[in-house]
Amino acid sequence: MDKTAGTDLPLSRQYYWSPKYRLGKGESAMLCAVPLVAGDGTIMGVSGFEIDSMLFKSQYSPHRFRGVPLTCVLAPTKPEGLVMNAAMIAGTYSPDEAAPAAVMKCSTLKSGLTRYSWPGGSYLGVHARISIYPEDSAYRQEEWSVAVLIPEEELSGLLIAETRPVAQLLVLFTGACVALAVRRSRGHTKQVQETTDRESEEHLEKSGQLPPSGTAMLEQFAEKLGTLSRAETAVFELYAKGHGAKEIADILFLSINTIKTHTKRIYAKLGVSSRRELLLYARMMEDSKKEGEISMGQPSP
Repeated sequence: MDKTAGTDLPLSRQYYWSPKYRLGKGESAMLCAVPLVAGDGTIMGVSGFEIDSMLFKSQYSPHRFRGVPLTCVLAPTKPEGLVMNAAMIAGTYSPDEAAPAAVMKCSTLKSGLTRYSWPGGSYLGVHARISIYPEDSAYRQEEWSVAVLIPEEELSGLLIAETRPVAQLLVLFTGACVALAVRRSRGHTKQVQETTDRESEEHLEKSGQLPPSGTAMLEQFAEKLGTLSRAETAVFELYAKGHGAKEIADILFLSINTIKTHTKRIYAKLGVSSRRELLLYARMMEDSKKEGEISMGQPSP
């Protein structure tokens, strides 16, 4: 009450909230104290009421968030953080019991949350400064904060549990895309074969001779593969596995310009004009190899 002694402030501006204290072995509490002042200004004593920690817990314990326990804190605030040994706490966890003399240091994360830490552990959450005194109070410079905290390991477990269904959906979506791609590629192969058959019939009607069959075309393609150098063969095989030019450059530790040069030579030697056509032949070659119809040519040294 020293700050209010000798002042002309009304009693409504002289009350004081003490930080949490503990008397003996009893419950801890906050005390709201008001001086008893005689008519001549003499301070006769102090009156007030207390809010013990059990009442605070029963009134302000937050609900669980998706099964994760939360902790509510009302604490005096210093520039370096929350003064936990003087704070009122409601919730499953009691940071003041874990570190009874600690100032819980605060650091803001990019996510917008705040990390509250001390040598014994850490929490994540949010807090806001509050005023428990009027502007013209003798104690208006004292700062308090209210915070909602979650143990960091509990929040990490929650995030993992929340993202697991998303990961499962991504796996299912990827599988569906692969199945669709396989199905569509078979359709393209079938179109090429149908076109070859149709051209064969038209050629037969005009000249009386059949052009090379689809198998013969693949055999010619296999022979052309034998004209590729070892470096060009390595690039071709990676294209056949679905890699792009940049990925191939990274895998072979070559520049992208070198890969482009190899690609142009591969197109010229194999008689194709696009990567799509190259991959179509490669896929047909793979199917024929499985059936034992075609054998790959050996690359040139």
